[in-house]
Amino acid sequence: MLAGWVVLQRRRTHPLVRPQLLTDRRMLVPNIAGLMTGFGLFASFLAVTQFVQVPAAAGYGFGASTLEAAVVYLLPGGVAGIVLAPFAGQVVARIGGLTTLLIGAGSGLVGFTLFATARATPWVVVLVGLLTQLAVTVAFAALPALVVQAVEPAETGVANGVNSITRSVGSALASALIITVVAGSADATGLPSSGSFTVVAILGGGSALVTAAAALWGRAGERRAGGRRPDELEDVERATACAGEWSPVSGIR
Repeated sequence: MLAGWVVLQRRRTHPLVRPQLLTDRRMLVPNIAGLMTGFGLFASFLAVTQFVQVPAAAGYGFGASTLEAAVVYLLPGGVAGIVLAPFAGQVVARIGGLTTLLIGAGSGLVGFTLFATARATPWVVVLVGLLTQLAVTVAFAALPALVVQAVEPAETGVANGVNSITRSVGSALASALIITVVAGSADATGLPSSGSFTVVAILGGGSALVTAAAALWGRAGERRAGGRRPDELEDVERATACAGEWSPVSGIR
């Protein structure tokens, strides 16, 4: 279907989305990062909420209720996002979207690494939720700036729409894959194995690594091009970054 859509758009005089836009290196970076950020968001959300609700009698998990899982383990990340959102645009404007994206990827990688290796105590899992949610907050602040930098002003709406779709696709892929991994490991008691959550953590960490690699690739291309071009929409980017579009999971926007 995607291939057919590309062929159709190539044949149109005024395509809905210019096909070359999807292969431009400057757009590939935020789109890859958006895909992986969406994946990491749901990998963290689903892994944490399911893990903490497993009865402690299983040898892992904390027997938390659904409310406890949301309030104790996920809410801190949402609150931290609210606190940081007003400063996100300033950070992007000061150090650039690619560097900001690297910081977010690093936060996500640390969070998933902790979940893979040290999830035996509740406070560590709270920290995992905080770090992975912060990674999403930071990335979602950087992505609009990177998209605007990549395209001409007339294409910013379409380009941001495509980037938003990549985030949604990443979230959908994570939902399907994580549920398959966790549910597929259930034993006779109906409980998933502890190892399945390690697999999820590795997948989430991998998404953070891919995001970091995309950011580094973008920085290499930026250096070859002689730096960032003048940004006529810097004020718009800052406002978008501060809008707080970071956590569809927490419900805080």
